[in-house]
Amino acid sequence: MVLRGSSLFDRKDIIPFIKEIAEIFLAEGSASSKVISEYVKYQEYKAKEGERQKLRTELNARLADFGLPFIPKDMAFGQRTIDKYYTEPVYRAVGRGQLFLDSDGIPRKKPAGAYNPVTELAGRVLDNQAEAMRTAQTIDTLETGALEYRATGAVGGLTAVSAELEIISGRWIVINGLMNPQTGKLVYAAASLGDGKGRTELISLGKLIELITQNGYSISLAEPVGSARIEAAERMLRAPPASQYPGVKPISCTTVSPGSGGWVSGIVTFDRKYMEKDDPYKENEYLFCRIPVPKI
Repeated sequence: MVLRGSSLFDRKDIIPFIKEIAEIFLAEGSASSKVISEYVKYQEYKAKEGERQKLRTELNARLADFGLPFIPKDMAFGQRTIDKYYTEPVYRAVGRGQLFLDSDGIPRKKPAGAYNPVTELAGRVLDNQAEAMRTAQTIDTLETGALEYRATGAVGGLTAVSAELEIISGRWIVINGLMNPQTGKLVYAAASLGDGKGRTELISLGKLIELITQNGYSISLAEPVGSARIEAAERMLRAPPASQYPGVKPISCTTVSPGSGGWVSGIVTFDRKYMEKDDPYKENEYLFCRIPVPKI
């Protein structure tokens, strides 16, 4: 690579500059070629670092309000980072019905309790347990990589998961399920169709197969579920939560505040004094206590 304006470099500046070029490329994508073509433009770019960090903070605040993960702390910040860790997650959240678009097309958070995929799945299981299991086994025949599951909670010994697949006409197939954490296979599942604006409706197994095949994916209808499989699934529902870490005992907790209304992940601490410290680098950290305590 040849850099115009390279005569402006001191030798001691070259190595740090080359390292930062890589970070800028990861953060900005193709736009970075305009930034690094000249050293002068590079200096101008770096001078706006404060503005970029202010935008990062604003976007993280929105993500927290939406109940979505923050932009990673160690990720250089630029347009590519925004696309990957803000625009795409928000777009998918609207697709699966976690958020909705207002009359101006702006993503908004739904009222508390309006988005609860685990409750929705529980209703489908109670209505027809065998059909929810057959739906799960059918979805498991979908080609590898078509769905990327996220853990959203746990029910007994099963892990609650969710995934969405964008299809033609701006619509989304939304899958909510309970997965066996040992095998990675769905035990129960329900499918919904999203309109791309935040509204979803449950669909039948037949409709799911129709939509999947219309969009070029391969899927096979599973055989009806027998009583032995149903009994095995019920035992897993009644089992204690399964730890993802061998030898580590899972614990159950009660929240003392509603939070943002969505699922969160982060670092857990039992040290209240640590949480009381004013540290600008602390984020996504949660205090666990043996008994409820006043909010810090």
